[in-house]
Amino acid sequence: MIKTKISLLLAAFAASVLFVSTLSAKRGGGPDDELLRLGLKYADAGKTAEAVEILNDAVDDNPTASRFMALGIVHLQRDEYDLSYANLQEALARDPNLAPARYTLAMLYEKKGEHLEALEEWKKFLTVSRKKKFREMAEKHIEQLEIRLGIKK
Repeated sequence: MIKTKISLLLAAFAASVLFVSTLSAKRGGGPDDELLRLGLKYADAGKTAEAVEILNDAVDDNPTASRFMALGIVHLQRDEYDLSYANLQEALARDPNLAPARYTLAMLYEKKGEHLEALEEWKKFLTVSRKKKFREMAEKHIEQLEIRLGIKK
């Protein structure tokens, strides 16, 4: 249980790092998005209840893919998987190429034991991610899932 919790926190952290690195791309919620930055700052400090409140206000004010993505990450940190899923889906509906949403959704599927869905999401992630480090991580997940599903030996 503790190992799972740690791995989810690491996954959420990795997703947030990937997410922050994409903010400069200005996909609705760029680096000038003060509410988004404030919400992520609270989340990084472990103040996730405050982060959710700020990010919910941000989404109500301007429902961008980036804001939904941030909310999905924070809900994952809080082990609120259904809320995380809903927000990630909203982010992807607005921007299907938002790599951190794909990354986080793939991790969420793995956590829920939905291995086939996770495999498909990792493959989608590879089509939108340009970061070598994260692509290599995705390829490892794909390989492990293919072995688990009996697709690869």
